[in-house]
Amino acid sequence: MLDRIFASQRLDRAEAPGADLTEKARGVGLMGLLLRDLEAWNYAMADEMAARYKALQQDVMAIFDAERAYGIPFGVRLDAANALGLTGDPRLEQDNFVRIEGGTFWMGADDENRGRKETVEPFLIGRYLVTVAEYQRFVEATGYSIEDYWKAGGFGEFTEPDEWAAQLEEPKNRPATGVSWYEASAYCRWNQGRLPKEKEWEFAARANREGVKYPWGNDEPNERLANYDYEDSPGKPTPVGLYPAGATPTGLHDVAGNFWEWAEEAFGDDRTMRVLRGGG
Repeated sequence: MLDRIFASQRLDRAEAPGADLTEKARGVGLMGLLLRDLEAWNYAMADEMAARYKALQQDVMAIFDAERAYGIPFGVRLDAANALGLTGDPRLEQDNFVRIEGGTFWMGADDENRGRKETVEPFLIGRYLVTVAEYQRFVEATGYSIEDYWKAGGFGEFTEPDEWAAQLEEPKNRPATGVSWYEASAYCRWNQGRLPKEKEWEFAARANREGVKYPWGNDEPNERLANYDYEDSPGKPTPVGLYPAGATPTGLHDVAGNFWEWAEEAFGDDRTMRVLRGGG
């Protein structure tokens, strides 16, 4: 009973007239932690309270908006994003593929190197890194036992990502980690796609802009732009899209930072080395 009273009080405070986005985000974050603690007791919110909480979650989606997010302390945004990952992130219920129009560009170009000219055809790429929630669908669809998804190899060598049970205990809007190249390739095939070619990945990251150093432009990485090893960084993967100022102009998030990404290509004398892009 006390837990239900506390939950109701948190909602009342977050819904109060004049409550700002920070207070709403703080309310969602605390509610998410409370619900996780009560999960072991099979607690479920009453319909009226669940509807109120869902409406509050929708209001808090502004924590992923570049225009509004940075008026909120990072820790509050992180708690709210984690809460969404524990109770259901509305963003992951949408079609999050972005169409990248084809074109020609100088791949690998930087201040000292013009790179090489490459052409790519139009393609679709995920707006976010593949999350635990999304990868869990592949696992539960018995994707590891269907050989047709593993044409690139690796069938029978893997049963689940590294530390998968622990990942399922964390907010599921974080990127899935500990996934081998073969697992990533199989997941993409199950999802009716494939891993991006390296040139496609870079073309998407550049967003048809010449002379840029990073997905967001030329500003050096900072705590507003990417999850990496800066002072007071989270020190672990964060929910996808939590650094909206670091997105590309086409709306791709975490292209730099948070976690490494596999590309399709193999290289080396025995063709067993794989291309990684992005950075973590």
